[in-house]
Amino acid sequence: MYLRSLAKQNHKKAQGTLGWMYEAGKGVQRDYIMAFVWYDVAVANGHKKAHRNRNSAESKLDEDELKKAQALSKRCLEKPANCPEYSD
Repeated sequence: MYLRSLAKQNHKKAQGTLGWMYEAGKGVQRDYIMAFVWYDVAVANGHKKAHRNRNSAESKLDEDELKKAQALSKRCLEKPANCPEYSD
């Protein structure tokens, strides 16, 4: 997927869009953890609108899922190219 390739190259708009795709289940399997991850990465890279979307995704996660999402986000920020496709 071209969008994923851009997101892994720190393209903040691609990261925000990928987060939306995971949250909405558009073109990918719905995965709120990965939605949070990509929104969080987009926020870290300066995407202004991703804050609200990250909060929306976070509201759909329980405590354990949020911890997993935060850990994955940290990993993806350190090495975006190694960010997994899904949280499982």
